[in-house]
Amino acid sequence: MDIATLLGTIGGMAVVIVSIILGGDIGGFINIPSILIVVAGTITAVLVQFDLKTVLATIAFSMHTIKVEKRDLSVTIDQIVEIANKARKDSVLSLQGEKVDSEFLQKGIGLLVDGTNGTMIRKIMNTEISYMDQRHLVGQNVLKAFGKFFPAFG
Repeated sequence: MDIATLLGTIGGMAVVIVSIILGGDIGGFINIPSILIVVAGTITAVLVQFDLKTVLATIAFSMHTIKVEKRDLSVTIDQIVEIANKARKDSVLSLQGEKVDSEFLQKGIGLLVDGTNGTMIRKIMNTEISYMDQRHLVGQNVLKAFGKFFPAFG
């Protein structure tokens, strides 16, 4: 977990707890009908705008922001250099069954081993990037809708 996420979560909870302690009455901070209106209203408004599969996929994918997976790009670069050297020395076919950490890179190697020409590989990989960008844009729009509707119902 990223330290900033952890500090932000603990800090936010601490502010609420201190406010409750200083205010003396938890009832002033928790109102179940209001929470229901805000949360359920926001969810239903987002579901009107997006299909259920997209909303659930976005929420699931958003959980990845809590887990930090730091990739060392130098390791990836070293893998690419090794793969290029192996292909040059032993032929492209020697790459068959080669395992790499990146699904994207794995797909490119598969296309190369299958005999796809360089221009076509470039087009296919660029298309993959475009599709990924489109998926991310849809996810961003779902999260923006949550951000737009929460204050509206609150």
